[in-house]
Amino acid sequence: MYHGLWASDADYDNIPVVDRPYAIHSTAFEAQMARISDLGLQRNVLITFDDGHASSRTVAMPILAKYGMVAKIFVTTAWTDTLDHFCTTDDLLALKRAGWTIGAHGHTHRFLTTINDDELESELRNSHELLASHMGDTAEMSFPGGRFGEREIDAAKAFYLVRDMPYQRASSREPQTIIDEWRGTCSGKHYLLKALFAELGYSSRVVVCTTVEHFDPQKYEGRMRTLLEECDGRFVDAHNYLILELPEGEMIVDATWPIATKGRGTVVNEYFVLGENQKIAAEPSQSWKVPTAVIHKNIKMKY
Repeated sequence: MYHGLWASDADYDNIPVVDRPYAIHSTAFEAQMARISDLGLQRNVLITFDDGHASSRTVAMPILAKYGMVAKIFVTTAWTDTLDHFCTTDDLLALKRAGWTIGAHGHTHRFLTTINDDELESELRNSHELLASHMGDTAEMSFPGGRFGEREIDAAKAFYLVRDMPYQRASSREPQTIIDEWRGTCSGKHYLLKALFAELGYSSRVVVCTTVEHFDPQKYEGRMRTLLEECDGRFVDAHNYLILELPEGEMIVDATWPIATKGRGTVVNEYFVLGENQKIAAEPSQSWKVPTAVIHKNIKMKY
C-alpha cells in the first residue's frame, strides 16, 4: 500500500506534511516494481494507493505501465477537484483508462470508528455517489486509516449499504457496453457484497442464473417489438445473487434493488436476517456457480 510519491524536492513539498512519513521517492518505488517484475510476480502482487494524491497519475502510472502493471487507487472524494496536488476527475478517468481500479476511501477521510451513525452513513454514501457519478465504478473501498469495527461493517449493514446503492443499468443495450459496465448491475453489487462479507470472515459464492420473462410484443414499438416478435415474446436474461456460507448452512442473498424502488413493483428485500433466505429478484431457470477464475465483466458473455 502506497500514498504519495515524489521525484523532486518540489514534488516532496507538494505532499501534505502529515502524509510525508508515508511517501517514498520514485526511484525506490521503481526499484520495488522492477524487483516484482524480475521475479515474474506482476500478476501475484496487488499495488494500492490511498487518498488519491496526484502523484499516483504523474509518477506511479508511467512506472507501473513500464513493467506491465496496474494498481488500485482509493480516493478521498472531498479532496478530488478541490485540493491542490490531489487527483482531479480527469486524472482518475485517465487512471481508469489505463486499467486501474478506482475505489472509495471515505468522503473526508474521517476515521469511521470516531464518528456517529449519521456521519458514518454520510461518509460512505457521499463517497460512493460522487465516484459513481463520474466513474460508474465504486465496487471497492479502503477504510480511512484502516480503522473499522463491528459498528462500521457487519453483515446486515454491508447488505443494506450495497442494496441501497443506485441500480445503474448500462448506458446502452449494446452487448459490449453491457459487459463493460457490469458494476452498476446485480453483478457489481454482489461482487462488492462478497468482498465485504469476506472482510467479516464469511465465505460466499456468486451465482449466475438464466431467467425467462414473457412480454406482449404489441405493447412495444420499433426494434423492441421486432425482437420480441421474433422470439414469441420470450426474453432471456442473466441475473446474479449470492450464496452466503454459514456454519449452520447456506443462505440466499439478493441485494439487487434499492428500497426506494419498492413502489415500482421490484423485488426488494426490506430486512436482512443472518441465516434466513431472501427473495430472488428473478426466478431462475438454471443456475451456476461463477468460477473464481472468470473475469467479472465477462460473466454475461460466458453464460
